Amino acid sequence: MKSIYKKIYEFQQEVPFIGKTASGYGYNYTPFTEIIEKIKPILKKYKLGFSQMIENENLKTVVFDYESGESLESSASMGLDSLVYIKKLNNKGKEVEVLQGFDGMNRPQAYGSMITYFKRYALSAMLGLATDEDADGRNKRVEKANLPHGGRAELTPKHKSFADIIQAISKKTYTIEQIEKKYYISDENREFLLKEAGV
Repeated sequence: MKSIYKKIYEFQQEVPFIGKTASGYGYNYTPFTEIIEKIKPILKKYKLGFSQMIENENLKTVVFDYESGESLESSASMGLDSLVYIKKLNNKGKEVEVLQGFDGMNRPQAYGSMITYFKRYALSAMLGLATDEDADGRNKRVEKANLPHGGRAELTPKHKSFADIIQAISKKTYTIEQIEKKYYISDENREFLLKEAGV
């Protein structure tokens, strides 16, 4: 297996960072076609190839060295059976059934979306591609955690939204726990807030 490991190492030294250029479902990502476009010439240079096959609920990814015949493979469960319908109100207030997490898609379209998602991440993992800026995101979260109250603003009776928040809790639009995810509330102010909201 010496040949394929050496070639993947050389490939990794040459492949560039592949940034996220698209967004959807609340996160940013790199489209699969862009990943292929960036890596294809470098794979060709080192005589490497890959294949991805669906076997039942699994995606099997194989990276191979076509000179030596050596290969590495990985299998990931895609959980396609997790697609479930839920009831939801549409923009006209009518109750409709939609696939959870895939509004506006039918089941084959949702399957296709999930398969593309797994193909993108499985290949990136196999080849060691850098398509995320996780370190930056992690550092920002760490910096935020080190701020007073985890970076949350303090909610006091003098805050401009205090009266609105009392109303929201009173009408059960928001719970105190949801408010505390956004604001830091001292025990004294929390007690006062709940008392004013009649909770």
